[in-house]
Amino acid sequence: MRQLKVDIEDIELALGNSFWEMSYYLDLETGEVIFIDSGTHTELENLYAEADFDEGGTLDLSEALQESDLPAWQKQAILEADRVEAGYGVRYVSLPQSDSHEAYRDMEDFIDTLDSERSERLRDRLRRAIQGRGAFRRFKGVLEDHPREQARWFEFERRQRQQRIRDWLAQYDVEPIFELPVRPPQPPVRPHLLAGALTFVRAARQLALRHAGGQCCPASCASR
Repeated sequence: MRQLKVDIEDIELALGNSFWEMSYYLDLETGEVIFIDSGTHTELENLYAEADFDEGGTLDLSEALQESDLPAWQKQAILEADRVEAGYGVRYVSLPQSDSHEAYRDMEDFIDTLDSERSERLRDRLRRAIQGRGAFRRFKGVLEDHPREQARWFEFERRQRQQRIRDWLAQYDVEPIFELPVRPPQPPVRPHLLAGALTFVRAARQLALRHAGGQCCPASCASR
């Protein structure tokens, strides 16, 4: 099994979120996580669909992008998406989606760690909280009243995710190298910033198309 230094924060972000606009890939050579939005997938597909090349020929993507009106940042994103497509299954692999069943078991296992008499009341509240719909929201809501246990939960949850990352990478004969955080982890904010950035980009793109007299088609994310 070979060792690979991975970007643990980006992997955790990808595993903890399921934005339909985003696809997440791991570079098995560098350990980098690649984020590709659905608009980039669509632009890449359109370039290949519109290309007029002879049978057996190939599209010169760099040349096609030079002739396009796309902004420089999007051209770079398309080139990256093309590299992922070309190396998919060999160098690049899709990161697994988060599993709500695993997350629920994490809450159950954490509750079982509250074994002291002083924690009995909190343990009962948490067990009631995870029953039925809205279990995750209620569970976190109860912990907000107990900052010390909330910090323990963040650390417990992170360690569980990291173990699942190890188990997942083992199927690719990879042993990840990453350091556990020294300070107790805080609630993630990057997902909300990322979602806001995607919303802004889509709105800006639509505005530019309207001013240009074009029409904006809904992007469809390529699924595997």
